[in-house]
Amino acid sequence: CKSCLEASAKVTSVTNACPTCRSEEFATMSNKQADRIVRGLLVYCTNKDKGCEWTGEVNHILDHLKIDSSNACPFIEVNCPNECGKRLQQQYLTSHVHTECPHRQVNCQYCHVTGKAQFIEGQHKEECLKLPLTCPNSCEADSIPREDMEEHRKNCPLEEVVCPNECGTSLQRQYLCSHIEKSCPRRVVKCQYCELIEHFQFIDGDHMDECPRLPIACPNSCDLVTGGIPRAEVEEHLITCPLEQIQCEYHVVGCTGDMIARKDQKKHNKEMMQQHVRLVKQQLISTREHFTSTQQEVIMCNEEIKRVEKLFTSSRQELTRAQIETVRTVDKLLERLGQVEKESATAQYNVRSTRDELNHMLTTAVEDLEQKLTAANEETTSEVNKMMRELRERIDWFENETSQAITGSRDNFQHVMINVQESVTKEVEITKEKLTTINSDLKSTQHEATKNSEKLVHIEEQLSATKEHLFTETRRHQNDFIAKFESIQKDLTTIREQLCNDVKTTKHDLSQRLQILEGNLTKVDKKRSTLTDQALAKLESKFQLE
Repeated sequence: CKSCLEASAKVTSVTNACPTCRSEEFATMSNKQADRIVRGLLVYCTNKDKGCEWTGEVNHILDHLKIDSSNACPFIEVNCPNECGKRLQQQYLTSHVHTECPHRQVNCQYCHVTGKAQFIEGQHKEECLKLPLTCPNSCEADSIPREDMEEHRKNCPLEEVVCPNECGTSLQRQYLCSHIEKSCPRRVVKCQYCELIEHFQFIDGDHMDECPRLPIACPNSCDLVTGGIPRAEVEEHLITCPLEQIQCEYHVVGCTGDMIARKDQKKHNKEMMQQHVRLVKQQLISTREHFTSTQQEVIMCNEEIKRVEKLFTSSRQELTRAQIETVRTVDKLLERLGQVEKESATAQYNVRSTRDELNHMLTTAVEDLEQKLTAANEETTSEVNKMMRELRERIDWFENETSQAITGSRDNFQHVMINVQESVTKEVEITKEKLTTINSDLKSTQHEATKNSEKLVHIEEQLSATKEHLFTETRRHQNDFIAKFESIQKDLTTIREQLCNDVKTTKHDLSQRLQILEGNLTKVDKKRSTLTDQALAKLESKFQLE
């Protein structure tokens, strides 16, 4: 049959000959009888090893192995139609596609989104807003959708929160109100004494040590007030407190008694009356003596002020004279600077004129030299041309003589040759002498030009040196003038500062001494009037008692 021939051709691929007659040209035909016999043979399913029990004719095996056939072999391995990459038997395909395939289309049971099972059960489950969750604080609420979890935690009573007063306390939300109202150290309260509104921590701490209305006891434990005195009124109370320890009112005149209570002042005055009168008398005497010495000091201060004013006036006159002398010196220096500038300008003009003359001389010498060289070149050229013409004429003559000698006798030819050689030799020597003379003239001319150029270079160097010397001298005079002027200014400034400092110091000392004297006089007057009034009052009261 044809299939056997094709199989034989594959095995014996060297030739396409018939396996029986070995002929390469043959024809085949279909054997229908053999074909019917073969198609009617009984065969097993190719999946018998996997468990398929089907048997049938060869003609029906292809229908049995077709995937889309109703009688298809359940053991055929097929690919998942959802392209999940899994290969399995036909009998398990339906269960796989509907229950196991990760690429099967399913709906989310919470938000009803449609997608592949792999996405729905994986990434989507981590993001689904409708997925029910339990509260992380283990409160009574459960099955809370993910989209509502944030809102729930904002109101969850078991959520850990921080105190809004920034006291640093963390607690559950259900205890926050009680904490803010009763135990938060930064809650806002009002002081019960001064009505200051502040944090409880400050009111209960530092404020109690400073509150001006906090009632405190009298430092002397007097009986005038009950229930305490506001802290701001303690100083005022001590001014009138009868138990306050004070000095005797005559301590200014020398009473050396111990500190006494304010209520015992009158008793002390009565007991020490004679001593107080004696002290007042002594104070009056010392006050009179001090007043006299103070008047003498005032007179001395006035004399010192007059002396300082005279010194200041003389210093001002000396300063004026120094300023006038400085102005004169500056004028002289300016005049000298003007002269130096004029001399410098004249020297610069002379340098420029000399340079112009030298440049003119150099230009003239160069032009003369060029003219001489040109003339010498022309003369040399003409001489050479003349000599060449003469040589050419001699050669022509020699050729003529030679041609004539050839036609004549040999003796005449030799004689002519000797004469020609002698004449040519003489002409060559004359020409060499002329060329030597011309070369010597050219060398002498070049030597003179070199000397002239060296002289010009020397003159230019002298001019540049003269210019540098003038510039240096001018700069030196300017620097000397500037230095002298700055030194004079510094001296004047120093003198002015010294005078100002001396005057300020003297005025300050005198003003301080005057202020001290005036203060002493004022104190003496006050003490004298006070003591006089007190002594007179005491004496009057004593006379009245007597």
